[in-house]
Amino acid sequence: MLDQSAITLQLSIVERNQSCCAALALLIWDFIINIEDEWRCIWSTSPVFMNPVKFGYLYVRYFTIVCHSINVYFAINSLSAVPIKPSLCILWFSIVLWCSYSLVVVFNILMMLRVYALYGKDKKVAASLFILLIIDGAISISYALRSIPALNLDATCRAHRGFKHILQFTLVVIMTQSTLLYLTIRKRKIVPDCSHPLIALVVRDSAWIWILFCGIFLANLPYSKMAAVIRIDISFMWPTAIMSIAVCKIVINMQKLKVETPVDESVYLTSHISLPDESTRISQREIFA
Repeated sequence: MLDQSAITLQLSIVERNQSCCAALALLIWDFIINIEDEWRCIWSTSPVFMNPVKFGYLYVRYFTIVCHSINVYFAINSLSAVPIKPSLCILWFSIVLWCSYSLVVVFNILMMLRVYALYGKDKKVAASLFILLIIDGAISISYALRSIPALNLDATCRAHRGFKHILQFTLVVIMTQSTLLYLTIRKRKIVPDCSHPLIALVVRDSAWIWILFCGIFLANLPYSKMAAVIRIDISFMWPTAIMSIAVCKIVINMQKLKVETPVDESVYLTSHISLPDESTRISQREIFA
């Protein structure tokens, strides 16, 4: 018969696998209920792979589903027999970490493109955003390279002594998202005493993204500290699933405005932000080409 410790370890694996399956199910459910909007707003309009925002949408949508599917397959098959080989745990942790980070990078780029468009493709803003992306990347990559060798993985691939690395990465996320939110709020009124409807939408969505992204990582801190473990499903799979759904929803919302707004409207939504100049004539600023 199995002793109590072996039963506890096996139950933790079952719980982890169920959690990973639930995250994948959420992604598939969101894909199914939004497939009509995706076809209308993404696939049936301008060439997908020539548009960086649409390409980013497809990456966030489908790469996330592929990563979660592969993770579930290996979690259920190769990573369910206790004890799991440490080398296999490290490999799994590394792959999940780098896949998750690639998604975060695309998330950030999509949000930065919105800010860049709001400022009329200003070169100084572009340079500032590029520097922010480089700083974010340098810190995050340094975190990844230092955290993986330092992880103390147990027989179920749960990592110990990793709280400070989670804290560092959370601070980077808050820094990046707070900067983007600040730049967006600064541009909330393109004309004194006149709020542009698209700007209001972008500000609202940016605020929700800030709350969601920062909230996900901040909520993970107490658990990681009290449990003294890093679980792949809680620290990586659920955050990437929720962020993927949120970012895809924002892109779809913006593209809906482009599809549903008549061409002769005085305000060009999604494809253009209309900025009245000094002579009150309309000058167009592309947000999502």
